[in-house]
Amino acid sequence: TPAPTPAPTPAPTPAPTPVPTPAPTPAPNKWQLLYSTGDFGSFTPGEDEFNEIVRQSGGNIIWRECSGCVATHQNIYMRRNDMDVYNAYQDLMVNWRGDVGFRSSFNLFSSLDDALNLQHPWQWCNGIGTGFPRDCGPVSRVDLQWNYVIRPNRYLSDNSIKFSILASGQA
Repeated sequence: TPAPTPAPTPAPTPAPTPVPTPAPTPAPNKWQLLYSTGDFGSFTPGEDEFNEIVRQSGGNIIWRECSGCVATHQNIYMRRNDMDVYNAYQDLMVNWRGDVGFRSSFNLFSSLDDALNLQHPWQWCNGIGTGFPRDCGPVSRVDLQWNYVIRPNRYLSDNSIKFSILASGQA
């Protein structure tokens, strides 16, 4: 009698094709409002509240938006490395001191990407006697683009301004 034919060996089950894991979507930038007027709405905290928001944010990049400023000054990003001792309200809203700490404690930038990557900082800055950013400019002096709470800047076409800080972990 012939030998029985062995049953065929089943082909191995192929391993499942791995499904690529999508890259995580980066969290949107978390900006916390510090101050706003005009077209940006009205949020005008006093010095203590303003500085408390800055401290609690843990951030080190402050963004000023100014709808009535020239194009180079409509969006300015200031990155600081001394936030633990910095009085943001006094410096930004009352008596800007761009002459103190420029390039050592802070730099100004024209875009968030530049501020995050520490590239293309502004080249000229001064201060004292008026609001942020006095006559600071990307390349050279740019007059009359400042703001402060003592009085509106009569040279701007619109005194709508907004300050925000990028929350910790975002920069």
